[in-house]
Amino acid sequence: MKFFRIIGMFLLAAHMMASISGCSSRTGQPLENADNTIIYPPKNADDISANIILCRKISKTSGKPIGAGTTFEIRDKENLRALIQLQNREKQTKDLWFHVDWIGPNGKSFFLKSTILHAADSASDLNSSVSISPELRQPGEYRIKLYLFRELIAEKIFTLIPDNGIDENEVKASIILCRKIDKETGLPVEIDSSFRIRKKGKMNAIIDLTNLNPDEDDRELKFRLEWSDDEGNAFFKKKVDFIPTDTIAQLTSSISITPEKREAGVYWFRIYQSNKVLAERRFELYH
Repeated sequence: MKFFRIIGMFLLAAHMMASISGCSSRTGQPLENADNTIIYPPKNADDISANIILCRKISKTSGKPIGAGTTFEIRDKENLRALIQLQNREKQTKDLWFHVDWIGPNGKSFFLKSTILHAADSASDLNSSVSISPELRQPGEYRIKLYLFRELIAEKIFTLIPDNGIDENEVKASIILCRKIDKETGLPVEIDSSFRIRKKGKMNAIIDLTNLNPDEDDRELKFRLEWSDDEGNAFFKKKVDFIPTDTIAQLTSSISITPEKREAGVYWFRIYQSNKVLAERRFELYH
């Protein structure tokens, strides 16, 4: 029995070496697709090909990449993710052995991941990620390479740059103050920064939110709308929580500006997210 096990191991190793060291299955003429992936096309049109998407995140609900591109800022506790889409996966009848290799500006590999997709596995995507925290990475040109049985089939060049301190994925807000909102059109009426205190008087704030990233794991956004005097004393607060379905949303808030409620002076309207002021508007009330 031992003899047959040794023979079996020898045949398996020989099979793997034949797959690895045999004639190239690629044309050797690289092509760059619209997504900037450099592809080494297979000689047989039914063989595996791949596309590499680099992104900041992959949505847990939709599986879509978030913040995809080829230039990324080096940030503390941030990862860069690779979503590798395989073409012709369904036409393969044998186990597939892949390597994902991340290469630094010095041309040296700093992370290598090996994955075997078994013939019975229907998966057609591969995933890999690396940290891009400042203590581990420096600005420069990097590469990610994908190998099938140690043969290069696709690669992508990307650049890491210093953090400019601006989060491009941050929710943005703008505020319009007005006397009222037209019920039919939803448009503001009498936009101003000064409002007269009067009987049955009211004023409104319209807040336009943008860059909501609806694919970002269906995260719930929490906001606080706050009206305050010039000393920072809030006299009305409103909490708004929702899951965005689009990249844009609009919020509204209103207060009474009757003589019984308000005195003449300077006031503020602010919108907060996680105790951070997204936007604010100063306004004045007069008799």
